[in-house]
This record gives sequence, structure tokens and C-alpha cells, in this order.
Amino acid sequence: MESIKGGCTTHYLDNYAYMLQLQEQLLSNTFSHKELKIGHLGVAQGRFKNKKVLIVLDDVDRLVQLNSMAGNTEWHGIDHIYKVDYPVDEEALQIFCTYAFRQNSPEDGFEELALEVTKLSGKLPLGLSIMGSYFRGMSKHEWINALPRLRSRIPDDIKIILRFSYDALCHEDKELFLYIACFFNRKSIQTLEDHLERTFLDLSHGLHILAERSLISREYGFIKMHNLLIQLGRDIVCKKEPGKRQFLVDAREICQVLTNETGSESLVGMDLDLSEINRELISNKTFKKMCNLQFLRFYGRSDDNGDGKLHSPQNLKYLSPKLRLLHWDYYPSTCLPSGFITVFLGELNMRNSKLNKLWEGVQPIQNLKWVDLSHSSDLKELPDLSTATNLLSLDLSYCTSLVELPSSVGNATNLLILNIEYCNNLVEIPSSVESIPNLKIFLAGCSSLVNLPSCIWNISSLNTFNLDNFSSLVQSPLMWNAKNFQGLDLSGCSSLSKLPPILSGYSHSAELPSFIANIKNH
Repeated sequence: MESIKGGCTTHYLDNYAYMLQLQEQLLSNTFSHKELKIGHLGVAQGRFKNKKVLIVLDDVDRLVQLNSMAGNTEWHGIDHIYKVDYPVDEEALQIFCTYAFRQNSPEDGFEELALEVTKLSGKLPLGLSIMGSYFRGMSKHEWINALPRLRSRIPDDIKIILRFSYDALCHEDKELFLYIACFFNRKSIQTLEDHLERTFLDLSHGLHILAERSLISREYGFIKMHNLLIQLGRDIVCKKEPGKRQFLVDAREICQVLTNETGSESLVGMDLDLSEINRELISNKTFKKMCNLQFLRFYGRSDDNGDGKLHSPQNLKYLSPKLRLLHWDYYPSTCLPSGFITVFLGELNMRNSKLNKLWEGVQPIQNLKWVDLSHSSDLKELPDLSTATNLLSLDLSYCTSLVELPSSVGNATNLLILNIEYCNNLVEIPSSVESIPNLKIFLAGCSSLVNLPSCIWNISSLNTFNLDNFSSLVQSPLMWNAKNFQGLDLSGCSSLSKLPPILSGYSHSAELPSFIANIKNH
């Protein structure tokens, strides 16, 4: 049955009547009886009894259509309901080449171009056929010139087909589709739940609906959306002028909004790859009008230095009071705005920033779960963390100006990971961390540490530990919980004056530094 999508309108609010109509269509097509009418849904089951029938349903976009045509595997003797998946990479390339070259493989010299177009099509058979037909007969130079436009635009005949499923969604599910297309594709379901639970009444149900309509897939706990559907979502958002859109994802348009200060209260999210821009100057009032901004992500790539890409001669004065995600690599100011509101903040990611500090005093950060300030070499202090009761991860690695951690870090009782690797000016870890039950501390390269907390050893499976070049370490902690302990590297610990008691009964052979002979057991 071809093109059954979109058949359910407000005229068929009664699902039973709509299912009767679909079954009448199915029986009419199967038995060649025009305008066949049935009185109840059981008629189709009886008519198909003891018959072998292959039913192909094309363009199903509502669950009620599948239920009326197939029901379940016991309905009129169905052995299996098979949902056609996307072709694998090799098959997708063959489909594309069939239309582009009239053969199963690319012509010589077109291999890489054909692979890129296949990827742009997202392995969608319709997209592969349309794209293949579009490129057929073009020269290699024409292919190269056409690709930039295809990266940012969907051909109209593909867009019309894709919009059917989107248009059939309710308003809230349409919104969820746009959030994923513009900001949360390839993010974990847990991340969506953390950031969007206050935005959508029933996020789990919305994700289920999008998956049922094949608008997303859920793989290993992550959300994945088809490339063409991502572009569809972004095209829908782009109908308004940049400053008044719900989401901004185009680097050129984001720079235009930032430098011209044309952002508005409509803006909910911005996603910018810093490698796509040149140096841009922004004022300290750039974000003043973006009072509803919730998700800000300016990220740098490992293969590109984003330092100075967004430059502000003065510290920023404004950031949205509704921010839930603040991810700004190479943040240009020495501190966050003085009136920065943290109550909604769930994730703070500011790698390679110019920060000296975050904020003053005690702020409400009960919703904060992830903090990454790594490689912020100017960071000198952390704020009071008394209210960070749900913090899970704190990454301070390579914060080389950091001298101490606040004792209030002990209030983060749900903290799982504390990364202070190569904080080479950090003198001590506060004893309050010993009250955090499941904490793991990563501290390689902390050459200025004088003492280590006993929770370092609260891993019963620990068997080796490397304290190489902890030149300032005076005393190592008790290791009473390290039942399987087998090795300890103390080379370079020239200031160590006391050893833990485990070494007094150490049964495994080891080569200890020469200065160990002058150290007494604790």
C-alpha cells in the first residue's frame, strides 16, 4: 500500500472509524474489490485466515496505521512484522552510484566525493536516489562546487517527504524534535533528562514518540538523529531573522548576532564551533537582551586553538539568568558577571579559560552536576561549594595557578571524580574530602602536594600506586583498606618523612629509592 501517511485528519478523531477505513483500503487492494465496506475490525482477520500474504506498508507515519493494518504478530496469522532499516554503508553507496553513475561503484576519481554525498544523504534511500540523479552527468569540478550548498540545504523534494512525519507531531513533540536537531543530537539520554526535564512535561514519552516515527534512534543510551532530519529541524528554525530565532547554530550568523548585539529574548540555545570563525570582538553587554538563553555552547576542537577567537576588552556584565548549560572554551573574561545567577545551572564547562575565579560568596548550585575548568592556567581559587550537593564531576586538571581547594568541597557528597592532575602549585587536599564516600581522585603531576587524604586508598581493589616525583610530599596516608596492595612507586618523593604501616609488612619485592632507608614507619 503506497503513501498511507497523512491520512488521519481531524475528520477521523474516532480511531475506530479511522482503522475501519484503513482496513477497507487494505482489503480492497488485496482482493481487487473497489469501495469494499466492512462493519467491524474482525472482518479483515477472517478474510486473511489460512492465506499467505505479504503486506508492504509504505510511508507509515502514525502508530494507529500500523495497528489497523497489522495489529500484532497474532493478528490474522502474522508471523513477523519487519521494520525496514537504513542500508549499511556499502549498500548506501551502491544505491547512490546506481543513480549517479548507472553502476554499483563510483567512477575513477569520484570515490571520495561519492562517499561524502552518501554521508550527507544519511543513507536514506530517497535521499540517495535524489542526490544521485542530481549529480548524474556532472563533471568533477561541478561536484566540488555543488557540495557546499548541499551541506547546508535539503533538496525541496526530500524536504517535502521528511516534513510529513514532523507535521504530524503535537506541538510539544515538535519542540523536542527541534531541541535535538539544533542542540542535543548524539547526547546521552541522561543528559537530555538532566537539561530538559523542566521544559517538557513527559520527556520519556516524547522521545518514545520521536523514535516510533523514526525521527530519532536510541543507541546504547544515546540519541541519534538522521543528518537530513537535523538539517530539516535547522531549516524550520531559520525561518526568522537570526536574532529572533529559538536556536542559532550557524557560525556566521552567531558572530553577526554577537558583534551587532541583536540577540533577543526568543533565543534559547547557541551552538558555535570556534574553529569556524576568525577573531571577533564582543562587548561586555553582548548578552544583555538574551534573557531566556538556556543553552550556550562555544567549543574548541583539539586540532584548533580557539584562544582569542571571541575577545572582550572588558569582563562581561551579563549572562542569562536561566542558563542550564554554560560551555565556553577559551572564555575571555577573568570572572563571570557579578550578578550571574546559578540556580538553574547544571553543567559548567570552561576549558582553557582566562578565569581567575568564578564568583564571590555562596551561590545556589544544587542543580550543578558537571564542572570542567581544565587548562584554565590563571584560575587561582574556587568558590564556596557548600551547596554543590549534587555535583558528580569536578575537573581542575592543569589549573597551574590553583593553590588550594575550599574545605566546602566536602559538602559535595555525591562527587565521584575529582581531577587535579598537574595542578603543580596545589599544596594540599582538604581533609573534608574524606567524607565523600565514592570519590576517586586523579592527582598525577601534583608536585607541590604535602599530604594526601586517606580516601586516596579507599579502593579495595587498589594494587599499585604511583607517587613518582611528588617532591613536596611529607607524609603518605594510611592504607588500611588497600587489601590487595602490591606496589608503590616513591621515586622522586625526596621530602617524604614517614611511611604508611602497610610497608612494615610488605611481602612483595620492590626497589625503593635510596633515601627510604632513613625514613621511619608511621
